[in-house]
Amino acid sequence: MLRTRVKICGITRLEDALTAIACGADALGFVFVKKSKRYLSPKSAQEIIQKLPSFVSVVALVMDPEVDEIMQIHNAVDIDYWQFHGAETVSFCDDIANKTQIKYIKAVPVGGLSGKKISQNFVEFSNASSLLLDGHAAGKLGGSGEQADWELLAKSLSSDDISKIILAGGLRPDNIALALEKIQPYAIDLSSGVEDSPGIKSRAKIKALFAELTKSDAEKVQH
Repeated sequence: MLRTRVKICGITRLEDALTAIACGADALGFVFVKKSKRYLSPKSAQEIIQKLPSFVSVVALVMDPEVDEIMQIHNAVDIDYWQFHGAETVSFCDDIANKTQIKYIKAVPVGGLSGKKISQNFVEFSNASSLLLDGHAAGKLGGSGEQADWELLAKSLSSDDISKIILAGGLRPDNIALALEKIQPYAIDLSSGVEDSPGIKSRAKIKALFAELTKSDAEKVQH
C-alpha cells in the first residue's frame, strides 16, 4: 500500500472543500450531528457537494441516528459512505447499508480500550468498508484532537486489520509522519488538526499535511 488515502472531515465551506481536493484529499466528511460545532444541514451540505469535481468520495458522519433521520439525509444529499460514529449495533449498520445501498465506515473510539477489545471490532463489523479508529473515549464526538495510543494499536492489530483502518484522532502536520511510521494505515482522517477553528479549515495546515504525506509515502517506496 504505497499511498496513504486522506479524508478531511468537518467540511462546512466550499472553499475548504476545494482546497482539500486541490491538495490531494480522496474524501470529504460532512457532519450531520446537530450538537457538533461542525454540523451542516443536509441542504447546506448538498449545496457544497454539487459543486465538487468527480472522483472525490463524500462521507456522511452520523451518531446514533434514527432511521427517519438517515432517510432524510439519504434523500437530500449525494453521499458515497455512511460513517457511524456512535454506539450503533452491527445489525443497525448492516440494515442501513442494505436499505440505502450505501457502504459504511464504523468509527471505533479507542480511548480506554484494550487491544483485545479493539481487535474484536474487526470481527463484529466485518461488513464495514473500513473501521475508523479515533482517539477519544466512547460517547464523544470526533474532531476533539485526542490522540490514539499508537503503540497499543501497533501491537494489537494484525496486518489484515491495519489494511482496513482509517486512523484518526490528534493527527496534525507535525506528527503525521510518526503516526504513519507506527501504524501504516490504509487511510487517515483529520478535522481539528487542519483547522483554524471548528469547521474552518486552514489552507496552510492542509498544504503542510500533504507535504508531509508526500515525504512519508516516498520513504515507503524507497524501503
